[in-house]
Amino acid sequence: MHSISNGLPEFGVVTDIVAIDEKIYVILDLLETTFYDEHFHAYVIKHPGHKSYICVLLDSLKDHIPLQYHVIKYEGEQSMFIALRYVLI
Repeated sequence: MHSISNGLPEFGVVTDIVAIDEKIYVILDLLETTFYDEHFHAYVIKHPGHKSYICVLLDSLKDHIPLQYHVIKYEGEQSMFIALRYVLI
């Protein structure tokens, strides 16, 4: 998770890790967080349809713990979910 916007976490897939002047940066392919699903206690995410990359200083990430998303087919639709192990404040 690289930031929080409008109360929703913003996630990205790490595509590269770069060291410049003794600082570590991550290149993220951004995902879109659509809403929090109370049934699964997880955030519903999706690929936005186009590649959108950002370069972020590792120390500036909101959370540095790697997460995985789960693809679940539910009620005829396939969705991607990320469940956090903590509450966002």
